[in-house]
Parts: sequence; C-alpha cells; structure tokens
Amino acid sequence: MSRVFPILILLIVAAASVGAANFPKSVCPNPRIQKAFLQKQQSLSKVKLSPAKLAIAKTVFNVNQTQVFRVDEGARNLEFILLFQEFSATSEGNLRINLWVEKEKFESPVDNYLNTQLGQEDKQADRRAMIEEMGELMATEIVPSMVSSFGAIQPVVSSKSDGLNVLIYDIRDDFNFSGSFVGGYFDPADKFDAFGNRMNSIHMDLYPSNPGGAPINLPGFGKSLPRKDFYHVLAHELQHLIHAQFDNNETIWVNEGFSQLDRKSTRL
Repeated sequence: MSRVFPILILLIVAAASVGAANFPKSVCPNPRIQKAFLQKQQSLSKVKLSPAKLAIAKTVFNVNQTQVFRVDEGARNLEFILLFQEFSATSEGNLRINLWVEKEKFESPVDNYLNTQLGQEDKQADRRAMIEEMGELMATEIVPSMVSSFGAIQPVVSSKSDGLNVLIYDIRDDFNFSGSFVGGYFDPADKFDAFGNRMNSIHMDLYPSNPGGAPINLPGFGKSLPRKDFYHVLAHELQHLIHAQFDNNETIWVNEGFSQLDRKSTRL
C-alpha cells in the first residue's frame, strides 16, 4: 500500500494537468511588454524627435472609416474599420470611445467570432449590432466605473485617434500549439512612444476569445469561451492603461492585482 498510494497521487495530478491543458488559457503579456518598452526608451533617451514628428494634429475618425494600425507589439500592421464611436460621460469629463475591428474579419463570409449566433444570413449586420452593444456597455458602465475607481484617462498629445481606442483583431499567439493565448494587452509604446500608434488604446483578441458569443466549438478544446471572459480581459487591460499614467514601472504583482480586481466590475 505504501507504494500504491504515491502512484495514485501522481495519476490524479497527471489527470488534472491534462484536463487543464485541454482548456484554453489566457495569458497577460503586459509585464514583458512593459519591460521591453522601458529598455527601448533607455536606448532612445538621447534621440530627439523632429518638430514634424511632434506636429501631428489630433485626428477624429468617422464610423465606417478605415485606418492601418500597428499590432502584435509592432510585429505587423493591420487595416481596421471603425464600427462604433460615442462619448462616455465619466466623473472626469466626456471621453470619446472608438471600437475598431480587423477589416478582413469583419468582412469575412465564414468567420463567426464576431457574431452572436450561427447561421446568420447577414453576418455583417449581426456583427455591427454586437459591436454597438459592446460600445454602449463600455460607454455607460465599464469606462465610467474604471475612471471612478482609478482616475481619468489622460489624453495623448497630438493623438492619431482621439479618445479611447479598442483594437479588436486576432492577436498572434501560440493557441493552436499550446492552448495558451493572449486575450488582450496594453502596449505602453502606443501611449508614450511617438513610434507607436500614438493614442490611448488597448488590443483585444477575437480568437479564441469570443466577443460575439456565438456557440462555436474550439477544435481539440471543446466549447468556445464564454463571452463574459472577453469583457473581463477588456477591463483588465484598461486598468493597465490607466495605471501606466501614474507609474509605468509599477511592481508587477501590484499592477496585476489591481487589474484582477477591476475585471469583475462588468455585469456580464
């Protein structure tokens, strides 16, 4: 019996590990991105920007306009379409909310991760309605709650897109190989570095994240992720953006702790 008991324990642990490995796991890359940004800033500390670089006018886009943005921490550029724009009335004043969606995914005749149901005849109409709902939830609940809890989202001087920008696209990760994926991230370069997107923004994943909520199965992983997970990650990343304004070199466990706390603020 003394030999059988340890073997049983090992089998139970192994089974639990296998079960956990078969369910998608969202990872937060922000600490690594933050460290890389700070190292880059140190290396560029003596580089001065030309007046032309600093003279970019604040830009306000209209719904249905397209724009190319830097994604995957600068590894590539993607074309986005602006599908929602509205002011959020916060305790610190009105803030423009912009929801941008990867244009190719929005126009795809087969993709369903932006849809609320399967088998929709007009997929784009369903996607627009879903994004509209998302934007209203952000404008009326999530953003005001975040600002009330953590402080105002300070404007970016000479912003390339005024207000708070949410970029929704398929973030490149190792999901198909490991089951781990990047549900979203905040890149300090977007807010503080003239070579980034030069705007207040957070990046949100649409696969395997499921912002639309359509009941899609993930090959090898069972059912699709709950829609509420997308919103929890969104609140998490938004806290990182606000926190960076006060201390972009915050102790990791403190910063992550605040984000974990506030991700529960949404009603979904």
